[in-house]
Amino acid sequence: MAFDPSKSIHYKVVLLDRLREDDHLYQIHVYSSETNAWGRPSGDHYSFSSVDLDNGVYCNGSIHWISFWPDEPSKYFDVDQERLFPMPSSPFFWHFGESRGHLYLTGHSVFGTKFDIEVSEMERDYSKWSLKYRINFNMMLNFVSKEMIAPRTLSVLGLIHGKDERDVFLVCFVGTNMIISYNIKNDTFKKLDDVVHHPGSSSQELRQYKSCRVYRYIETLLSV
Repeated sequence: MAFDPSKSIHYKVVLLDRLREDDHLYQIHVYSSETNAWGRPSGDHYSFSSVDLDNGVYCNGSIHWISFWPDEPSKYFDVDQERLFPMPSSPFFWHFGESRGHLYLTGHSVFGTKFDIEVSEMERDYSKWSLKYRINFNMMLNFVSKEMIAPRTLSVLGLIHGKDERDVFLVCFVGTNMIISYNIKNDTFKKLDDVVHHPGSSSQELRQYKSCRVYRYIETLLSV
């Protein structure tokens, strides 16, 4: 869904229609709430063989899909133009998302320790990913126990830009049950919540399947 209530009360739905089960060719269809109708298929058949279609990110009027492979281009679909474009890929990433018009990736730093995280942002002209922050989470040892941030027990859930541009927060799932926020600008941590474990889940299972997907909740008076 492509919807920005700050710009319009109307929304669009982008549907990728797979042509055959044995390939990765798709046609793109767009529904408009303003006309209450589906338009004609956009363009020719498009190949999505290398991109993660399960994690599309809407930002600045386009839906973006990141590539699994660094040597294959990622893609974005301009909803108004109804055209598909390539965009640079990243050699590694944990989390792909959007915050206040910023398209970003987070991942391990290739230059640091296992607790170093890098945050990169896509340039507005889609020319490249630019490194914005490099964060060393060793300082978090003063905030939580060492066991909680052992390898494979720290997962980035999202990046949030506050109303004040000086406030940028990284939200992380730590260990088996804690969600924290880290203020990148002033190096401070805050515990947000303890995750309620699913009935029957053990700590070992939560460590094994520590990754999770979150969805941002935005209040709006508009009916969608």
